[in-house]
Amino acid sequence: MLPSWNPERLRERIPFNLALCGGRRQGKSTAVSCLLTRLHTSFDLVVCFVGSASCNPTLQMQLELWYDPRFFFSEWNVPLMNHLLQQQEDLKRRGVTRNVLVLVDDVVLTSKAEDQLSHLAMRGRHFGIS
Repeated sequence: MLPSWNPERLRERIPFNLALCGGRRQGKSTAVSCLLTRLHTSFDLVVCFVGSASCNPTLQMQLELWYDPRFFFSEWNVPLMNHLLQQQEDLKRRGVTRNVLVLVDDVVLTSKAEDQLSHLAMRGRHFGIS
């Protein structure tokens, strides 16, 4: 990460796509928690798909503090994400803005889940999904 890079600039770009890649224990999950701390007031809903709470206990605590901890899942949920996309489309048609953040960390994805995540990465920004 470049020292001059400012995560606050992401706020101006919501909705955005961001991928953190690297080897084991290089700070990816910590970086996600840090970004959420800085940007938590920018999102109305956060949905987390994390292998288990032990994979990122800080993120689980953040959901309990700022959002709804019921949206912390240990595996990808295809029906939930279909419903979320439909809700976002309906809200947009009515002129309502709801900024949603979907976090994926240490989750094994099926081919259907991979397709859905790719779809969200390409199209989600049109419906307020980061």
